[in-house]
Amino acid sequence: MAQLLTRATEFLNAGDVESVRAMNARALEIGLSDAALKNLQAKLTAEEQRIATVQRLLAEAERLLADGFVTEPAEGNAVAKLLEVLRVDPTNTTARSMLQAAAGRLADVAREAYDAGMRAEARHYLELALTVTPDVQEWRTLRESWGTDVAAPPAAAAAPSVPAVAPAAAPAAASAVPGERGG
Repeated sequence: MAQLLTRATEFLNAGDVESVRAMNARALEIGLSDAALKNLQAKLTAEEQRIATVQRLLAEAERLLADGFVTEPAEGNAVAKLLEVLRVDPTNTTARSMLQAAAGRLADVAREAYDAGMRAEARHYLELALTVTPDVQEWRTLRESWGTDVAAPPAAAAAPSVPAVAPAAAPAAASAVPGERGG
């Protein structure tokens, strides 16, 4: 029985839920002890729940990215969902890839804002991109090149009614990440 549980654990660690289901079915057929089967079933159920959670979070993150909610609102944004995926499944390559894409989107918005003369907003979005993926040398270099060229945001920019990357001077930046501000 110990071998069965060890093998089932190996399958679960490899993400092979189907093999564990098959082992569970065979164990039922040959009449292994109830306690051992309950242990195996509990492990299988926990892994199935973990997989379902990861799939749900990835789907939510994908929807939020499509809707432009990269880092806002605080409780319902793509980056938060993707970080939760990595908490549950630290090696999830899909989540890592989506985080890189989200950071790239933030960096693109930063460049557009900078080109449109919205220096404070540009720096804000670049900082968000670097918070998500701090190891991108290109963005760190860009931040350094912008240096102190980033002016303080106008007082009106802090008002809740003003869009995040708002002024009509840069509609592309404003529409690239709707609803964004903060992180």
